[in-house]
Amino acid sequence: MKSSIKKLQSIRIKIDCTKEYNAYWNEKGKDPVENWTYESYLLPFGKIDTKYTTNGKLVTAYNVLEKPAIYRYAEMNHQIIDVPTFLFETQKKFRDTDDAIIIKRYVIKRVAQIVKANKLQSNKISFCWYDKGEKRGLYSELGYKEEDYKNWRKKKSSINSVVKGTLQTLVDCKAISSFEVYREHGTKNPASPIAGYKIYYNPKNTVLL
Repeated sequence: MKSSIKKLQSIRIKIDCTKEYNAYWNEKGKDPVENWTYESYLLPFGKIDTKYTTNGKLVTAYNVLEKPAIYRYAEMNHQIIDVPTFLFETQKKFRDTDDAIIIKRYVIKRVAQIVKANKLQSNKISFCWYDKGEKRGLYSELGYKEEDYKNWRKKKSSINSVVKGTLQTLVDCKAISSFEVYREHGTKNPASPIAGYKIYYNPKNTVLL
């Protein structure tokens, strides 16, 4: 592991994204540039060796010295979004199981896309919907299939608890103003299955902007 990281730390990369940069800014009426590149080591990490006084165990930690070029390139193309790390501190709402971590990452990413107006036309986080006959939404994107579970209703309830807990954390952290459930077929009948949540936010009062 350490040897692999050391090798990656020594590799330097340079990405020429002039065309993508000009295409993006051309849409906003900006003048083109002659050259736009990102350059860095593949893993621009620093290394910290420390030893715990309680047990004498030696550990190695790595800190990021700068944003890697690949990260900045992906960020420019809206393939990745920065969010404050404290938004992931959901321990008071639910336990961090493997499933819960994946779900809350999905929810936070989706909310960040909505708030940052990343060409999305919807303010919804949907569990399941259809686009030209193809399943879309949280279930399909995260690989949840009804046939894989003996008690699908219980599994859906568990997923919903994580989604709801994550959204409440985002409200508490002032990432969004509020959220509300919406149900299948547009009904407000509590007996109808939950289809997802609508997200509301104030662009002048959110930690995501």
